[in-house]
Amino acid sequence: MTEINRMIQEFLKDTRHSDGGWAPVEPQDMEQLYAITQSLIVAKWGADADGDRPVEHALVDRTRYEGNHYFDLPYWHKAQSEQECREILRTYVLNAQIANDRLAWALKTLAYGKES
Repeated sequence: MTEINRMIQEFLKDTRHSDGGWAPVEPQDMEQLYAITQSLIVAKWGADADGDRPVEHALVDRTRYEGNHYFDLPYWHKAQSEQECREILRTYVLNAQIANDRLAWALKTLAYGKES
């Protein structure tokens, strides 16, 4: 636990402030934050036989990348009813629609050379 506390203190030494837009984010910030969250996961949950943990994380530097545009997909094999299967399928379809909409926007932007 002491190592995690040290990592957090080191991470928070250099704070960033907004000037009206997003506060600056450096690649090293993301690396440190990833290491902190990964250390928390490892400290909390044991790994399975393959070395996987039951929780994973994704961090997005919104100053450089779009936020995640998808919903977590429930396990199909854990569905207990037809209703649950339909809900899972809806999530698959929604994720595909989101991806399709982003792709259509990008292709339109590329074709017309502007954002719309």
